[in-house]
Amino acid sequence: MTVRVRAGSPVTVVRLVRNLAGHPFAWRASAAQTERVRNLLLAAVRGIGRPRATRGATAVRGRRAFGLLPHPPEGPRPELWHLEGGPQSRDDHLAALVNAVDHLVLEVATPGLDLDGTLAHALRLAARLERRVAFARTPHWGWLAASPADCGSGARVLVRLPVAGLRGAGMERDALAALARAGLAAGRTEGRPECWEITHRRPLGMHPLHMLKTVRPLVERLAAVDRAAVSPGAWTARQGFLFAKPRGIHYV
Repeated sequence: MTVRVRAGSPVTVVRLVRNLAGHPFAWRASAAQTERVRNLLLAAVRGIGRPRATRGATAVRGRRAFGLLPHPPEGPRPELWHLEGGPQSRDDHLAALVNAVDHLVLEVATPGLDLDGTLAHALRLAARLERRVAFARTPHWGWLAASPADCGSGARVLVRLPVAGLRGAGMERDALAALARAGLAAGRTEGRPECWEITHRRPLGMHPLHMLKTVRPLVERLAAVDRAAVSPGAWTARQGFLFAKPRGIHYV
């Protein structure tokens, strides 16, 4: 199942990282431990959708699409589950990456720039999973993850934004500088070379709502400038409002 979007349309993505309490991380687990984690997650995930699992090369490509660290070749094979028939709208994409680096990376993607709705939907799905399995969490560190960058909120907000207009207007460098000042980074989107994947460089300790507060204004400005740049006669000069220094980032 893929996100249904028109060419040149943005996509909002929320990824939640979770690990089962009392079980070693996937990259340190034995084959028996990994299989037990898989079975526990499979039973829980069936409550939010019908998983269509893939292993091997397909799962490896999926892991790269999730932007995760390479998995040791001698370790257990990860699985990429596309979840269908669950509580998502017709145009949403719901997937789970299991036993790659963390036990579970849940991804919710929706067309457009509905950051609040996508995050709320992802958190509702995670809450349903939490009623079925116990995830590792501490009062001080929050959700535990294999990478320190994912600890705390256990969330990451990404926006896949078309930038053909910015590139054509020669504004790529200025846009990247504006993102860097806000603590954001832009990478290439797999399968969509005309898009950037915008997310925080260091989300450690950042509350998801503050992620949205930081990402939203710049993404909306970039989208507006990109549309203006590809509209004949609509673009006349570099807009100062885009490259103004953003407000401080709030951490928790």
